[in-house]
Amino acid sequence: MTLADRLKTARESIGKNQKDMAGLCHASYRTWQGYEAGETPPTAKTIEALVKLGFNANWLLTGDGPIKGFTASTERVMLSDKPVVNLDVSEEMLDEVSRIFNEKVGDRKSEISSDKLIILITTMSRIYSRNFIESADFRRDTIEKNIESLVKLALPEK
Repeated sequence: MTLADRLKTARESIGKNQKDMAGLCHASYRTWQGYEAGETPPTAKTIEALVKLGFNANWLLTGDGPIKGFTASTERVMLSDKPVVNLDVSEEMLDEVSRIFNEKVGDRKSEISSDKLIILITTMSRIYSRNFIESADFRRDTIEKNIESLVKLALPEK
């Protein structure tokens, strides 16, 4: 099941049409259609909105686990074959990671698959939330460099 399939399943599980679900997730109707068609990956804010609606972030991101049942602050996420890790999902952290990521990837964002994009954002969020406890300036400079490196790895060569 793809990320697009999981978004559709999530929507249908609460009896919403695409327009209503878009509204619940602070997205436009056309944007939600693009998510379900697999044309564009959902933003971190969309994933956060879905988690606030009660959906399991691990299921949304990977398809593992129950569709509902965990909160964002205690979610355990499996990334590929790596051990399970705690993912601290805060709005401030996701905003910062998303802002820097969008700045670094620019107009090439569409070249990254939805599944890979979610794994990138999740990985960057883990790095940012768990490892950077120094000053805000150090944290911002370091995360920008890490995100830039991850973006370069994710994008196909020109």
